[in-house]
Amino acid sequence: MTFVSFAFAALFALTLLARFTFGRTKQSPAYLHTLLLFSLVFYGWHIPAYTVILLFSATIDWLAAKKISETNSAVARKVLIWVSMSVNLGLLGFFKYADFAIGLWSELGLGPQREPLGIILPIGISFYTFQSMSYTIDVYRGHFAPTKRFRDFLLGISFFPQLVAGPIVRARDIMPQIHRRRGIRTQALLRGAELVIQGLFLKVVLADNLAPLVDARWPSVTKLGNARFAFETALLFSGQILSDFAGYSSIALGLAYLLGFQFRPNFDNPYIATSFREFWTRWHISLSTWLRDYLYVPLGGNRQSKARTLRNLMLVMLIGGLWHGAAIHFVIWGGIHGLGLVVERVIGFHRPGGRLRALLWGAVVQGTVLVTWVFFRAESTSQAADFVLVMGAGAWDAGPSELADLIWLLPLFLMHARAAIRLPATDTERSALTALMFYACVTAYGPTSDFIYFQF
Repeated sequence: MTFVSFAFAALFALTLLARFTFGRTKQSPAYLHTLLLFSLVFYGWHIPAYTVILLFSATIDWLAAKKISETNSAVARKVLIWVSMSVNLGLLGFFKYADFAIGLWSELGLGPQREPLGIILPIGISFYTFQSMSYTIDVYRGHFAPTKRFRDFLLGISFFPQLVAGPIVRARDIMPQIHRRRGIRTQALLRGAELVIQGLFLKVVLADNLAPLVDARWPSVTKLGNARFAFETALLFSGQILSDFAGYSSIALGLAYLLGFQFRPNFDNPYIATSFREFWTRWHISLSTWLRDYLYVPLGGNRQSKARTLRNLMLVMLIGGLWHGAAIHFVIWGGIHGLGLVVERVIGFHRPGGRLRALLWGAVVQGTVLVTWVFFRAESTSQAADFVLVMGAGAWDAGPSELADLIWLLPLFLMHARAAIRLPATDTERSALTALMFYACVTAYGPTSDFIYFQF
């Protein structure tokens, strides 16, 4: 079930009705039970059996956190946190990486050939395992008190607007909101509707129109050997991936507003970033901050030697690449970003500088980001390498150039340009733009594709 399906529209309408019926002054028990029920229905819509995995993971983490808070034994606390992490990483490792490991084992000739298990990846497992695991880690660190009711914890993990593709909402951001008194305010409803419309515009109007263009062009890049065509195709995909994922995140945030919850933005015009460090404060913010707080900092962050800082940066980005997909080309994608962060740190460009440096280094950063999207989109490492080879060594004076296709990137360009010059929209302008986007969504609605991040 996706956000742009009629089944979801019906489910959300019932959820919203429950809020207006039971949750007018606060998040009442009846409303919370309804919200939890609908979240589990949403998750198990296609494969109900995978709801069991979600429930199992949540149960282990809730019990582990509860016991961690009740014991003073350092040994017992460490055992419990390791149990929680082992269960979460074990589930993620089996369902997402078992077939990858089997294939790699065979390719490297480390043993007899083995057939893949053919495991179907449970939707959203990469997201909810990180959310659930961060809860027990925060309790272990003393940053968050465990929630008393399993219902509340399960709702925090399974809350359907952000369940299957983020943002990765931490317990300390959602748990306090479950029982917070918050009436139904017109301003919050309007803000939620605005975010939903913006997200639908990005997905239905932009991403779903860019997707067939990218799909049609992609196989032709290596056949034609034309660099201009390759760069245009990579640009189109850079717009598609941003529109698709930022669109999902915007819809998720908007739906949460409508249901009485508020979360932090997950995207902030990443293509105006003038450093790799800044890019990762603007792209998939919930993941980058999660990796920072639960991986980079525990590894030592930048508190130790410069060599260890560089090692930590590279290791975190390699793991971030592997988190996105069980394939070597995703690891390369993360590795290139890691290398960019390392080089940037060595030459001191991770700190703010003058306008000229920002312009020149920003061009390098965004050019590198464009190349990395090839590895992200490719079906294999060899396909990505061939594509990049065309970008670097292909002809510029021959072959097709469908520049008209790039018109779909104009709205993204305007959004980024406005953010770059820090020109905020007035209330009147925002209302007019929202109305225009709503009209575009209605007139452009047709067959839709799954959100790209559903596969992760």
